[in-house]
Amino acid sequence: MSRRNILMSISMSLCLSALLLIVSYAWCQTEKEQSEKVFRDKARIAYDKGDYDQAIQYLNKILEIRPDALYASNARASAYSKKNGFDNALAEYGNGIEIGHDAITIRYVGDYGKSIDLEYIYLHMKFGLRGTDWELETQRLVNAGGKVYDELDIKLFPAGEVKKIRFDITEPFSILEKEKQ
Repeated sequence: MSRRNILMSISMSLCLSALLLIVSYAWCQTEKEQSEKVFRDKARIAYDKGDYDQAIQYLNKILEIRPDALYASNARASAYSKKNGFDNALAEYGNGIEIGHDAITIRYVGDYGKSIDLEYIYLHMKFGLRGTDWELETQRLVNAGGKVYDELDIKLFPAGEVKKIRFDITEPFSILEKEKQ
């Protein structure tokens, strides 16, 4: 076999290997997306039936697949609140929330998603039910003074007043960033 044929054979093998890796990666992403959708549908059904424990289990599975799925964190906070009442839901998260003058500080409580759940538990406790008593207008991450804030503008019903709520999520956000590295 000539040197040229050997090089062509190696080159074709490398191209085939690269193609297989790309197809495998795309298939895994599709599998994850499909799993997330199945768990989301099952969580919604369980929640609607009042089976909050089951809904929480499915939502946890979504957050294992995609830790940044805020819709799952929000739904999990709601399920905890429905299951145990707001005070018990907050207690389940330990001392993860601290109300300050310029922001509500959210502490890391062992899981980024659970830390973010605290935002919605606070909003439930302070303003009532989302969709009934208030609605989210905008949400954005703000970096200021070495801190990371999750700023939310919520519209209160029935008056339509818009309130700005600022959560200091520096601690859970920095842990999430370290986990990604």
